[in-house]
This record gives sequence, structure tokens and C-alpha cells, in this order.
Amino acid sequence: MKHLLAKSLVLVLVLALMVVLAVGCGNNEEDEATPDPTPEVTDNVTEDPPADDTTEDPTPDPVGWERPDNHITVEIFGLAGIAGIGEQGGWFGQMIYDQFNMTINQISAPDGNNQLLWDTRLMAGNLGDIILVNPTDLDDIRSLGQILDITDFVDGGMMPYYTSQFPAGLARSRNLGGGRIYGLATAVSTQELGAAYVDGHEISRSPFLRQDKYFSIGAPVINTLEDLPGVLAQMRDAYPLTETGNTVYGFTMWGNWCVDDIFLANIMWFDRMYGQQNTWQLAGMLDPVNQTYHHIFEEDGFYKRALRMFFEANQLGLVNPDSPTQTDEIWGQADDGQILFSWYSWFGAGINNEEANVEAGRGMSFIPIMDQTMLITSILPDGRGRDLIGIGSQTPDPERLVAFLDWMASPDIFQAVHAGPEGLTWEMVGGEPVLTAFGLEAGMHTQAPTEANVPAEWGGGNFEQGSWRNPSMILRHRGFEINPNTGFTYDPRHWPSLGAAIATPLQSAWQAHFNATSQAEWLDRNNMLVAAPVHGVDFVVPDIQGTPLDLIHTSIRSVTRPAMWQMIFAADEAEFDSIWEDMMTQIEGLGLQELIDNDRALAEEYFALVNAYFAAAN
Repeated sequence: MKHLLAKSLVLVLVLALMVVLAVGCGNNEEDEATPDPTPEVTDNVTEDPPADDTTEDPTPDPVGWERPDNHITVEIFGLAGIAGIGEQGGWFGQMIYDQFNMTINQISAPDGNNQLLWDTRLMAGNLGDIILVNPTDLDDIRSLGQILDITDFVDGGMMPYYTSQFPAGLARSRNLGGGRIYGLATAVSTQELGAAYVDGHEISRSPFLRQDKYFSIGAPVINTLEDLPGVLAQMRDAYPLTETGNTVYGFTMWGNWCVDDIFLANIMWFDRMYGQQNTWQLAGMLDPVNQTYHHIFEEDGFYKRALRMFFEANQLGLVNPDSPTQTDEIWGQADDGQILFSWYSWFGAGINNEEANVEAGRGMSFIPIMDQTMLITSILPDGRGRDLIGIGSQTPDPERLVAFLDWMASPDIFQAVHAGPEGLTWEMVGGEPVLTAFGLEAGMHTQAPTEANVPAEWGGGNFEQGSWRNPSMILRHRGFEINPNTGFTYDPRHWPSLGAAIATPLQSAWQAHFNATSQAEWLDRNNMLVAAPVHGVDFVVPDIQGTPLDLIHTSIRSVTRPAMWQMIFAADEAEFDSIWEDMMTQIEGLGLQELIDNDRALAEEYFALVNAYFAAAN
């Protein structure tokens, strides 16, 4: 596997686009190093006995997190919150309650406008008890006195797990606070710099096709993106209707996906499949391997190629004609099997691969397009580019919250987050972790937990709803992150005890055809995987709101979005080319080159920071 090293590869930018995609629109969007054993966590903060205490083995009065009258509800808030999370209940909520006599309430704006809620709470002087903070916002909220200085807690030994396991994250936390610690780095890792962040065995953003239909036509090799419509047409001809009688399409698209901008998101989602990443003013692309800048309007760039591919697919009747106007209808189409292609594992396989389907050999799987190079996130041990997590200055019990954050960084709790609680979903047998029958029922060996009913003594409810539901974890990377207490990965999908026994007929057919146990293994073997940190080096992008560049950007967007939909549904190639030429003439007159020049200058500054970061890290 190609790893991103200082001499040859670079980081990819922090994208507000991808944050919006991962948070507001979908799932989304994750080598091996064994850290030193870590100390045991304490249930609470102990106090020295009074000086005149003469009793043997004194038992201090309960200062009392466990006292019934000392229960607290803690608000967690940040711009990257997910609307509607609310109170953490279920089995994980029970673990928090048992340990800290505490309830977590993850708040966000009901309409998804967390920026407005953030501004409102900032003016009111209380962002929350636990705050997820973009590094670029730290100085502002610190100057307003709304985040607590936790340096003395950390240096006083109250965070043994975090300080012992994540020294790089601690150093970054201190550096961002000017020598003091206001926010802890999240998404930290014990893995080496540049290691691939492979979550399970799948690369989330990559081509997924209906495997059973693909195999039924002989599994022809898809050499280039341009070959994809022809293969999908063969599949559609063999499978024109779903079992419910609905029309099958190669592609069904969102008409107004929340991250559409100068581009159409349905087109842009091919960027990482071709080793690139969209940039700041949304017209540009970074190539992390060659440290080069491109833009989406290049004649031979991947974006125009993908746009033309959709046009050619529509010529074959493969594009759902309702695509320009449909929104949530697409989920039902995926569930019904109307879609032969998906850009994401969570969309295609995540919806279509229900148990009854995969046991019958039906469903969606990764099918390679041979001219692609998958760009995936790589590990930055110090959590560079991700949110910090801090404690609000108005919270009444900072000691308990410091202990809670350290608990969330501990191996046992991180294991519970990603495999469920020991004794319920998994257990140690013969020195290695093994999923229990309930763990298999709860889907710990699959992409996501299921709605299996949890026993009352473990918190009740269904397993999925009781899982920890905040995406901003202190130790975020599963993949090949090793639990020092077990010696095995946190991710149960890599446990040797699973073996081939849990492979479904759908998976077994894929493994036999591609002679690989997983997508990641196949891509690695075929040199089609490039690891690069998608989140960058705390690079501060200038805000263009209200500037002439903002006007240029808005004006160009008003032209490109309708023009690109027209191109997909153009009557013929001549019309396709004519719409492109007219669009380019208009946007060049609106100042496209100025937008590109600004992006290019930012790219050069960014690459310089990246190279400096890797030079210092090595």
C-alpha cells in the first residue's frame, strides 16, 4: 500500500464540503501499532483523608458521583453535531450512568443550522458542558471565557489514559492553547503517521454494483469509467424490473443534494476514486500524490469525464429521469433494488444488503473500475485537522467531565463503542476476543449495529439506538487500531475468531471471484489504494463571505448547476458539447479565472504547510 510520506505524498485539505456531507447528508465518511499497556481508570476523584483522621483504612464520605442527589445531565454541543441525537440512552447510556451517575444529552439545531445555534449560545455565554471546537474557533471562545482551562487537571494526573496513549495529541492540544490545554485533540491514534485508515474491509466511497446481476452477465472487466455504462446496460437488460415491478436504473441521483455547489455532488463523488480531493472555493482539486492543483472545468479532468459518462448512460436509458427533482425518494428506490450502481457502501450495500438478500446471494458489492486509484484517509496520530473536545466554563462539575473524557479515551470504552460491552456482545475465549451469539445478532461483524433487543440488565431497548452516537471520538479510528488490553483490533471484523464462518453467500461469491478476502486486500494487491489524510494541518481558509470572490462564486454557481443537469439529459453529443461551451463562456466572463487563481495560491500555501508538518513529524 502506498503511504503518504513527507518525500512523496501530501495531505489533502480540511473540507467544509465533506464535513457537511458526512454530517448533514449521509453517513460516511476510516497500520498497526501496539501501544504500551495503560493504567487502570478510577471511578472518581479521591481525596486525602483529614489530617486528624486516626481510623484504620478510613472510608471517606461519598463526595459522591454515586449519590442519588448528585446526578447530572451533561450537554454536548458542536458545529459538527447531528440533528436529533438527543439523550444518550440504551446500553451505552447505562454504562455512563453506572460509572458517573450522569446522563449525556447531545444537542443540535432541529433544522440542522448548528452555526446559528452556536452563535446564539455563544452570545448567551454558554456553549455547553462539553464542546466540540474547530481549532480555528478556539481562540475566540477562549477569549470570551467560554471554555475551561483543564491544564491542571491533565498535568495533575486526572487523564491517565489520554496522556499515556496519545502524546502527539496531547502536544497538539497544548500547542493550540498557547502552552495551556483548553481542548483535547480528537481522532488521535496509536498508529504510525501515514498508515491507512481502513474501516472494516470496505472503502466507503468506491463503486458498488449489484453483484448478483454483474456476475449473471459474466462479470466483464470494467477497464475505464467510460466502460461502466455499457456494463450497467447489460445488467439492466437482464434485470429490467424489480420484484415489485418497478423500473431498474443504472443510476438514480439526488436532484438537490445538500452539498451541490459549483458542481453536482453526484458527479463530484468520483473525485477520491480518481485520487483527488475537492478544495476550498469548490472549483479546485488537489492531487496529493503529485502535489498539483487542478480544477473541475479542465477538458481532460475527471469531472468532465464523469459528467460525460452520465450523459452516455442516459443515452442508454440508465439514468432515472426524475433525478433532477427527486430527494428522499431515492432511499425507497435503493431498498426496492431499482439501482445497479452506488458511489458509497452506506447507500448501496447499506440499504440493499438486508440479511434475506445476502443469504440468497443478492446485494451490492465493490466492483473495480480498473483505471481508478482510491484515495482514502490516512492516520494523523495527533488528530490534525479534526475537532477539539473541551469543557464549557459554566459546567458545575468539571472534575467529573475530565474523568469522563479520559474514560472515553480508554481501551475498554473504545472497545465497547465499536464492539459493544464485554460479556454481552463479545468475550475473551482462549486469549482472544470472540463475538457472542448476541454480538452476531447485533451485527458487530457487519457495517452497522442492528436493532437486536438488549436485555434489561444491560439497559434495554434495541442495540442500535443504545450505541454511542456522536461522531467526534477521542480515539476515532477503528481499522487496525490495536486494543492494548486484548492484543487484537478494536474492530471485530478483523478478529481471527470470525474466520470464514460468518461470510454470507454474497461475500463468498465475491471472494471466490476476486481471490481476496476483502476489497481493501484486493485494492492493496493491485496498487489501487493511496492513503492521504483527508483532514489537513489546521490550515485556516480565508472566509470569502461578503467579498468580491463570494459574488463570483455565487454567480458561477447559478450558471453551472442547471447547465450540468441539462448536459446529462442532452439530446445528443452535439448538444452536450454546445451546453458545455456556452457554460464556459458565461462563467469565464463572471470571473472563473480569479476564483481558480485564488484557489491555486491557497493550494501552494497548503502544500508548504503539509511538507513542513511531515518534515517536523519525521
